[in-house]
Formats: sequence, C-alpha cells, structure tokens
Amino acid sequence: MPRKKKIKIIEYNGGPLSCISTFSNRFNINLELNNRENFKNRCIVKISTSVYGYSTQGLSNRINYLLGLPHSSSYERDFQSSALYTALKKLDLKTDESLYKFLIVLEEILDYNIDNKNFLLALNIAEALKVSNINAVLCDTSEGYKFYPANSDFLDQKLVIDVLNWLSKYPPAKEQYDVSLKLFLKSDTPRVIIDSLRLTIELFFKQLFQNDKSLENQKNNIGNYLKNKDISAEISNMYVKLIDYFAIYNNQHIKHNDDSEKIKSSEIEYLVYLTGNFLRFIIQLENEKITL
Repeated sequence: MPRKKKIKIIEYNGGPLSCISTFSNRFNINLELNNRENFKNRCIVKISTSVYGYSTQGLSNRINYLLGLPHSSSYERDFQSSALYTALKKLDLKTDESLYKFLIVLEEILDYNIDNKNFLLALNIAEALKVSNINAVLCDTSEGYKFYPANSDFLDQKLVIDVLNWLSKYPPAKEQYDVSLKLFLKSDTPRVIIDSLRLTIELFFKQLFQNDKSLENQKNNIGNYLKNKDISAEISNMYVKLIDYFAIYNNQHIKHNDDSEKIKSSEIEYLVYLTGNFLRFIIQLENEKITL
C-alpha cells in the first residue's frame, strides 16, 4: 500500500513583494498594502498569468457551482471576460465568510490541472498570504492544496501540520481535527468549533484505548497509560487535569449552556493549540514505542 503524502506548508519564498516591507522600514512609512482586498487582487493577477492561453470555461462553471451562481454559457475569449474573473471580483472579502469562500475558490483553482502550473501559482498565493497579513497557510496535501488557519509559524507547524500528518493512523480523529481547523479558519460559531475539538480528542482516545468511552470517562485510562510510559507524576497529573478541565469547559459553556457570544477568539485559538498539544504528546509517546 503506497504511503500517504505528507501535508507540507507551501513556504513563502521572499518573492518580489518582499521589497514592500523593506521599503516601508527604510522610509518609516506604512504603504497600507496588507489587507484583504489587496490579497484578492494579488491572487487574481497571478491566476490570470497561470491560466493565460487556456480555456477557463470548465473551471468557471465549477466555481459558479461552488458559489451558487448561474451557469455561464457565454464564450470566454480570455480570463478578463470569463465568469471566473467576474466571480472573483465580486467577492469583497470584508467579512470572514467571504474570505472563506474566496479561499475555497482558490483551492478549486489550485487543484485544477492547468499544464502543471499549479505549484508556481501556489508559491505566489503563499507569498500573497504572507504580505497581505492573512491568517491562513497554504498546504500541499494528499487531497490537493488546502488552506489552514495560521497565527504563529512555530505553533502552526508543531501543533497543526505535524499533528495532522501524525493523525493519519487515527482517521476519525484526523477528519474531525481537519473539520475543527476549517471551522476556525471560517470563523464559525465558537460552539461548533469547540465541540468539534472535544470530539477530536474523544475519537483519538477511543481508538487508542479501543473502547467507546466519552472523554470524561477516559481519565483513568489516560493516567494509567502515562504511568506505564514512565511519565513523571507531575506531568501526568497536569495532563489529566487539563483534559478534565477541557471536558468541564465544554460541558459548562457549550454542551449544557451556549455561551458562544461570551467566548473570545483568543480562547478559541488557545483551545485549538491545546488540542494539538494533547494529541502531539501522546502520538510522540506512541512513536517512541515504535522506534525503540
């Protein structure tokens, strides 16, 4: 059975747009070029270059279908006259929802085979994400190009990308973690995101311990597991206590009472990284068992 392709971040390579920040620092001015509208325009310019000389009729119709727009039957002479160009220009990106739609469209375009120019386009979009200060990262995965939320380069690599790769042995948990991250990127309601994170952890431990217990009822199993791994009592107790508090938080603010309007985005981000930390620690212990 062939190995599944690892998820890899498309790195910003310091392209021509990098001179903007250098110029701004040199003259101590703000060029006001790092916003969503500029991000959209940068992407459209690079898409135009990528599809130059190719018919975009099929791609236009796929994008219209995704966005719920009417089917276009008119002949497209070039990109500027295409339904795809019109659809991209209409998205104003002022709301998180419209930004999310634009990223979905970009995924579809990147996964559309245009004479293997997709990787160059992906590099250009990664650059546009960085200089436009968009909190998302573009990744090359076995399912195609995918966007994930991004806030800290170090934490995103260690607690998002690495964990997604390692969860390939835990399909139900990986699928739910992927859903959680997409919901976070979409800025969905805190209730849905946090409950999805809890389910990720619950599904992970269900598979690890081969049982059907809820997260709240896994504390003894987790404690015994860490003890058998010779983890110090302090770290073991800390880990189990944090899992317990995570479950309590979910029950009090999500499951039994919907406090979504009171939950700050910083709390959600903390829980996203905390979930990654929970999973990473145990998976590392499992990997150590394999390599010994």
